[in-house]
Amino acid sequence: MNPFTKLQNLNKNLGELSFPDLASKTHYTTSNSDTTSHLDKEKGDQIVVARPELDASSLQTGSLSTVIFVLDRDLGAGKTPEKEKEQYDRLLDKSAHIFKAIKDLTDSGCNAYSGLTLSKYSVTPETSMFGGWIGWSIELTFE
Repeated sequence: MNPFTKLQNLNKNLGELSFPDLASKTHYTTSNSDTTSHLDKEKGDQIVVARPELDASSLQTGSLSTVIFVLDRDLGAGKTPEKEKEQYDRLLDKSAHIFKAIKDLTDSGCNAYSGLTLSKYSVTPETSMFGGWIGWSIELTFE
């Protein structure tokens, strides 16, 4: 499968991701400023899926990268170490659920993800993302 076809498939599939069992709203985005504007109107946990990237290296290696953010508003003045730990723990549980769902789809050879293998990933805590949202980023590379 050529890289552009992989990009089209991954772009389509990521745009259709939803996790109703996580009680979170999913946003599909390209721009930080647009995301910040959309999130400004939201409450509760949010999932932000960045459109995947294709670059010169991707054309040679066939790899595509994207990032998924699992976020909640910063606790602000009400922050205590206990509340912050609970918030990060809750969001990490959601991140694990999302990662497992994507890994299961690629490992099973699901038609929607056929031709894509999850080759590299990292999960990183985030603070002050998108105008005061905190949580986790899941960086994914597909071959």
